[in-house]
Amino acid sequence: MTDAQRVHLMAALWPRACQCQGWRAGDRALRLRVFSQAVGRELDSASELNSTDDFDRVKAHLGMLADNIAATVETDHPEISRARRIRFLIRRQLASLREFHDNPEALMAGLIRDKFGSDLALDDLSPEPGIVRDGRAGQLRETASQLDQVMFTMARILSTKRKAARAGQGVAA
Repeated sequence: MTDAQRVHLMAALWPRACQCQGWRAGDRALRLRVFSQAVGRELDSASELNSTDDFDRVKAHLGMLADNIAATVETDHPEISRARRIRFLIRRQLASLREFHDNPEALMAGLIRDKFGSDLALDDLSPEPGIVRDGRAGQLRETASQLDQVMFTMARILSTKRKAARAGQGVAA
């Protein structure tokens, strides 16, 4: 768990859940029981939470306990947390691409159009893996989700731009 996640968890999410449930926020044993329940395993310390799936589960669980409807939906549908996290990473990639490209949003829109044949926005992309028929064997196989494909491609573009800049080759916009 990152420092920012720890602060958010302990200073905002946990106290809100406690207030709503009528619990004492300083009850460490209760906090560990609730966090353990959220991640589905026994925790001896909040430090055992990882910064991705564990944090998402605890955040959604505490949101549900604090009567936050959006967080409750994420409790029932963990793919929403994953999609939110991937979209966040893509937006960070876009911000980094501004160093090399005048309009990274247009670059991404063109990428999405080329990959998926439509004018979808980032929020329209599916976090679910795709299923395609393998042309050689005719068997079905799983492919990366639309969000994963865009994230991977944007990472490749950003990496190429950075390598070119370091090599002194210049960067085309």
